[in-house]
Amino acid sequence: MDPIMELPSIEITSHSNNDPISGLINLSGTASDPLFEITSIQISIDGGDWIFASGTDRWYYIWNTNNLANREHEIRIRGYNGRYYSENASITLYVDSSKEDSSNRAPIIIAITVVVFGCVGIIFYREDIRFLLLSLYTVPLYSKIEKSDILDQSTRNDIYSFISKKPGSNYSTIKKRLDLGTSSLVYHLNVLQKEGFIRSKKEMGRKLFFPKAGGLPFGTFTVSAPTSPIHQRILNHLKETGPKSRKDLEDSLSLKRQTVSYCMKSLEKRGLVRARGKGRNDPVEIIHEKQ
Repeated sequence: MDPIMELPSIEITSHSNNDPISGLINLSGTASDPLFEITSIQISIDGGDWIFASGTDRWYYIWNTNNLANREHEIRIRGYNGRYYSENASITLYVDSSKEDSSNRAPIIIAITVVVFGCVGIIFYREDIRFLLLSLYTVPLYSKIEKSDILDQSTRNDIYSFISKKPGSNYSTIKKRLDLGTSSLVYHLNVLQKEGFIRSKKEMGRKLFFPKAGGLPFGTFTVSAPTSPIHQRILNHLKETGPKSRKDLEDSLSLKRQTVSYCMKSLEKRGLVRARGKGRNDPVEIIHEKQ
């Protein structure tokens, strides 16, 4: 593994070790990576095959325990950033379905099935309704974020950049062009709307998205620069202070030496910065600013 890379991290937040469970269980948690996007979450139960969970930085997995033996079961979770897997997060849960009567749930399951299939036709043809239903699902995932930090999440940054460049894009277009998962896209669109970065408009059964004036913090490269949030912090700092050495950047931005080294190589390769030497104390300057 490249020594300047850091592994992604993952956490299970929905349950604690040795919790008693029964029926349908919603396992959920969070995942993060200092440099790259989390692309998938995988789960293994009792040492079985790895299967995919839903979501990425906020993930979940619906686990049906009705047919499992009443005993302890080990669950392992790992995240993947397209390059490396995280270390496994594990938890042991105790299945106790002795008090569950599956026959009592049969009428409820039948009723839900009828309602779902009755609505599928409408939902399939109405993008605005699909977005509304998905929004209701992702509302519990939303927490208040400082406005200056809204675009520090790279997926949200990409969505805002795309909408800024192509105002009036609908949900399906954004999802396809950015190759995003359904729950992830809806969640980030809701965050951007709640914090006043974008607005939406219904038209012909579709929900169209537009940038909202004043949404982008002053003095950033965010919309047009093809960079991650850490790259952007470095570019913005160099713009404000002038040439700085790698060591100065580490101290000023509280970044690890390996992270600054990686970002400098990436930015130099893109022609955004130029180093006046190869040493850690040699100054680095911006070549030109993306507009």
